[in-house]
Amino acid sequence: MTKCSIDEEWWGELIGNMEELVEEMAEPETAVNDFPLTVYASNPAISAQLLDANGHMIFNGKSYRSPSGAGQDASGWKSCNGWTYWRYQHPHTGAWHTIQELRKNSN
Repeated sequence: MTKCSIDEEWWGELIGNMEELVEEMAEPETAVNDFPLTVYASNPAISAQLLDANGHMIFNGKSYRSPSGAGQDASGWKSCNGWTYWRYQHPHTGAWHTIQELRKNSN
């Protein structure tokens, strides 16, 4: 009969690496709190400055109390949900998100 044994060092290393990977996957992206933040619209390809999480913006040298007003001006549309119209690139991951994720009191 052959005696079997577990390579504790190998398994310990593997489990440690797996735990780190699981933690990395579970962690949400760090919040973006660096305002003003340059935000972009994909159609047309333009940029603006988001001043805070309440949606105050500057576009084309004009100040707006909401991203929707800036979005209407930028797009020429009669109505615009600025929270989904404007996007930003996360500084740590490079992923693109709508500014809705930065909205104060968003769930």
